[in-house]
Amino acid sequence: MTDQKKASIQQEERVARLFNGKRTPQSGGGKFVLGDVLAEDFFVECKTSVTVKDSYSVKREILNKADEQRREMGKEFYVLAFSFGDGEDFFVLNKKAMNRFISLQEEAAKQGF
Repeated sequence: MTDQKKASIQQEERVARLFNGKRTPQSGGGKFVLGDVLAEDFFVECKTSVTVKDSYSVKREILNKADEQRREMGKEFYVLAFSFGDGEDFFVLNKKAMNRFISLQEEAAKQGF
């Protein structure tokens, strides 16, 4: 297994735990399951680097593809997760997903979390 594959799997597993979701078989490369992580409402596309980098370029093409695939997988929201190669994850989400995140935080706060 290559270093890139190992780093990708580690990131996908971290993100899956965070979203209480599952890492997809073949990292979304199959015919019927798309994306890297699937959770209840979320489709997550993961990008990582083996070497530590100072920047990551977010391209509309990646976001558009994630949005298209989230529709195909029947998910309401998509998120792009990326790592600069240091094991810390960052997330890009649109306003609709951000509103959902805020509402989940408010619900958790009402329940004392």
